[in-house]
Amino acid sequence: MGAKIASNGQWHFSESDSIYYKFKKALLHYEDRHFYNHIGVDPRGIARAIKNNLSGKKRQGGSTLSMQIARMSHSKGKRTYLKKLKEMLLAIRIELAFSKEKILRMYASNAPFGGNIIGIEAASWRYFGKSHTGLSWAESAMLAVLPNAPGLIHPGRSRDRLKDKRDRLLLSMYEHGILNQDDYQLAILEPLPTKPKALPQKAPHLLDYLIKNNAGQERFHSTIDARLQDQINATAKQYGRSLQNALINNMAILITDLEKNEVIAYVGNTPGIERKYQPFVDMVQARRSSGSVLKPLLYAKAIDNAKISPYSLLRDVPDNWGDYAPKNYSKKFEGLVPADESLFRSLNLPFVDLLHRYDHQKFLKELKDLQFGSIDRSADNYGLSLILGGAEITLWDLSKVYGGMSRTLRNYPNNGGRYADAYYDSPLLLKDSKPAKIKLNKQYEHFSAASIWYTMEALSSLKRPGTEGDWQYFSSAQKIAWKTGTSHGFKDAWSIGVNGKYLVGVWVGNANGQGREGLLGLQAAAPLFFKIFNALPNQSWFEKPMDELFDQELCAVSGFKPTDKCPKKNTLLPKSSENLKACNHHKWVTCTSDSLYRANKECDHILKLTEVSFFIPSPKEAYFMNKGGRAVQSLPPLHPDCKDLYLKNSIEFIYPPSNNFKLYIPKKLNSEKSNLIFSAVHSSESMPIYWHLDDKYLGETKYIHDMPFSAKKGKHVMLLKDAKGNEKKVYFEVLEE
Repeated sequence: MGAKIASNGQWHFSESDSIYYKFKKALLHYEDRHFYNHIGVDPRGIARAIKNNLSGKKRQGGSTLSMQIARMSHSKGKRTYLKKLKEMLLAIRIELAFSKEKILRMYASNAPFGGNIIGIEAASWRYFGKSHTGLSWAESAMLAVLPNAPGLIHPGRSRDRLKDKRDRLLLSMYEHGILNQDDYQLAILEPLPTKPKALPQKAPHLLDYLIKNNAGQERFHSTIDARLQDQINATAKQYGRSLQNALINNMAILITDLEKNEVIAYVGNTPGIERKYQPFVDMVQARRSSGSVLKPLLYAKAIDNAKISPYSLLRDVPDNWGDYAPKNYSKKFEGLVPADESLFRSLNLPFVDLLHRYDHQKFLKELKDLQFGSIDRSADNYGLSLILGGAEITLWDLSKVYGGMSRTLRNYPNNGGRYADAYYDSPLLLKDSKPAKIKLNKQYEHFSAASIWYTMEALSSLKRPGTEGDWQYFSSAQKIAWKTGTSHGFKDAWSIGVNGKYLVGVWVGNANGQGREGLLGLQAAAPLFFKIFNALPNQSWFEKPMDELFDQELCAVSGFKPTDKCPKKNTLLPKSSENLKACNHHKWVTCTSDSLYRANKECDHILKLTEVSFFIPSPKEAYFMNKGGRAVQSLPPLHPDCKDLYLKNSIEFIYPPSNNFKLYIPKKLNSEKSNLIFSAVHSSESMPIYWHLDDKYLGETKYIHDMPFSAKKGKHVMLLKDAKGNEKKVYFEVLEE
């Protein structure tokens, strides 16, 4: 997959597990033909070397492979007969201590192969671009003669001498019956390599991560699927070119096999980008704003803690929590939206309100328990922005948590309805290792299988981008639970999701933190996400965790525990849903027996009355529900013969969204100050509202309650009244620009 040069500037891989037979045959025939028949010193070789040296022929050392190992490890400087004697003694010790195969591996892994290349495996990759197990006879012969004269490999120098040495070895191997005639004739036709090749860099960021976290280890047998890694690298490189047209330069991709908890593809940054775009930064491990990708975790936690059911209505109205005034991406509001729809549409206001009710301090602790290592500030520092990208996370940690949820749901039926905390605590596997023993418990620590099921079901409803949008109409399409996220300022785009077996996580952005228009999860990350999933095999969906689901009654409209005022429905829910709060949206309204008029009990002597249940949201919620297309049934008009019993909280401000609001007066193009415009809503459409600013009467509005006015710098109070004596105040402060 990849390699890094050693700290001493040499290409020197760790010792090979075995020596391939072609190289072994060539090496022993050239260097030590009696290797298996001596104990480190070959008397015949020594005698032949002495005879040749005394006769003036070419100088020979007569060294065995064991003696050469001794020389490589101990002897330096000028070679003498005394040093030769020491090498012989050390060679005998080596033979007594190690097996012949071990000695062969020691030599092959430490011999010099020219330049800064040490060992057969490094040499094979540098000269031929492959492992030594794939060497031809000619390639094996060249590497066999090279340690004897490593300077011959220098490009453009002594090439003929190197080829001559190789070919003479091949001829000798043919004459001794090691090669047949066809192998020999083909071998001598092969050219020598021209220059060292670059080593593969299929997952350079992964290699850096492994080195950093495994001090002293030199070789890693990774869990990466090499074919898939090549495919994802090619996809990322092609997609990266299209992103650069929008001045978006970096990305990260992580693919996990949920069955084994193994990472099978790891792209730490856009392949092939220029140095100025920081290609060496591992964006899988980089801390980035989370955007909306933590919403599914809050959703599941809120179900387990009986704050909501999947069908509970969440508030989607403009509001302020102290100085924090978030908005939906669409800049629109819908009053009340079911929780599951709020999740798959990724509405902001419902989740900020949910976090406020859930307790952001509690949620922060739970995120830390899930080992989000980069979430390291206090709850007060994050505040409610925690759910909309206020926290920084890594793709690595996010994938581990989503993977833990998916593995819990996947294995729940197979584990006999029990849980394994290790699904969240154990790291994603990057290298071959024995899987840890998993202890099963009846109680879950982080999420129930039921809450995960409903989370995945909601996330599978998210509309896909482009042509993927009609996926359910194709028989070959697979069901995927997925979530996008976009950080404030368009700096980070996320897309992460699972099917029954695989998890894919994608981050897109700029490593330097520079935001770009169009850098949205749905537009920038999701298309790449689905390109990757389309390259993976289709999988069956998760099995429904029936042991964790119970038939329970809900209010059919609000999704909370029903009261006697609610229409009811039965559905399967987690046992925790027994503790849901009661619906507070349905109220009894006294009406005439034909339900055409509202009345009150003071009229019972002149009218036949009955109690009718009505769904009554707050005026503000009703205003945005009607505006957003979720029509609210209006109360019938008051019967002319009855006095009105007016509902409390009949007036609400739409803008400003909260008390003690601070605002600036906008300026026109000519620098004159514009009027401020406040908006309100009344529970009765036809009821007029009377506006007062600091005890000064401004005027009356009817049906549409928008009031333009001017105000000086400082603190003010706006008072609204209706004809029934109901009042609503808001305090605000005008600031200078």
